[in-house]
Amino acid sequence: MDLRSIIDDNRHDQQIDEHEKIQNAAKTLAEEFAHSNGICTKTEDERECILQGLATPLASEESTRISLQSIREERDGLNKHRQSLLSRVPEQEKWSVFSHESIEDKDLAYLSAATGDEFALLRGKNEDILYHGSRAHCHIEKDELLMELLNTHKIRLECHSHPDYEIIIPSQDDRDFIASFGQQSSRIVSSYTGKIITFHANRFDDLV
Repeated sequence: MDLRSIIDDNRHDQQIDEHEKIQNAAKTLAEEFAHSNGICTKTEDERECILQGLATPLASEESTRISLQSIREERDGLNKHRQSLLSRVPEQEKWSVFSHESIEDKDLAYLSAATGDEFALLRGKNEDILYHGSRAHCHIEKDELLMELLNTHKIRLECHSHPDYEIIIPSQDDRDFIASFGQQSSRIVSSYTGKIITFHANRFDDLV
């Protein structure tokens, strides 16, 4: 067996161990939730079904967090789809048009993890627009064409990423920007966790 084969085998074993750890951690959290909410009084079959339903999304969230961390630390690369997106807009404060609904919110998280920059997804009836921002902002307001499309409601700001925060907190600039062209709400995705929140032009609407 050559050195490359040994390295590949070791990586495979590490991935299996990591997956098992995620599954076990998710199951433990699900069991704790079940105990605190009286689910443990169910029959064994009912309890197992409920625990599986709780553990699966928890494992998925943890897997996404680990995947994003690997991208940020350059231990992993973007998949083919996301690398293709980035190749179309490699420079800051540039944008490109893609087919409708070909880009997901979570793609922005991975692009931010890879570059450290903010990204924004704008969407019209027939197209997606991917905007590559800077380290701390997407200066869409400086692009006359995009602002015209936003002001005439031909596109909307679907989502943008926060590349440097684990906890997502909409800034007042975020709220003021969507309010400037009459949009009531939008989304933010974290490049640390992949979690997505909806925020509103009026901060009090976040509480509803």
